Amino acid sequence: MANYRVTCITIPHANALHEHITHIGNGPDGWKITAEEAISSITAKRHAFYIQDDLTGKTSYLAVVEEEGKAPHLRIHADGCYNDNLLELGQCYI
Repeated sequence: MANYRVTCITIPHANALHEHITHIGNGPDGWKITAEEAISSITAKRHAFYIQDDLTGKTSYLAVVEEEGKAPHLRIHADGCYNDNLLELGQCYI
């Protein structure tokens, strides 16, 4: 299974805080995929995606969250819980 660092996201409206992420990517490496592709890859254990804190070097992996009545979506799983750190990434412009 290959690991890929995520450095940017795309959401439908740049100022929205609770929109679903439509794409994840890595600007410096020049790749971007849809959230559905990432969810499929994570679920099938083909790829893992992570974010890394540049100051501490701490790595947190993306997970697929499936809540009743909602479509599966991506969240960061760190320190034993899910959080919204993924939404803190900048917008992908690739």
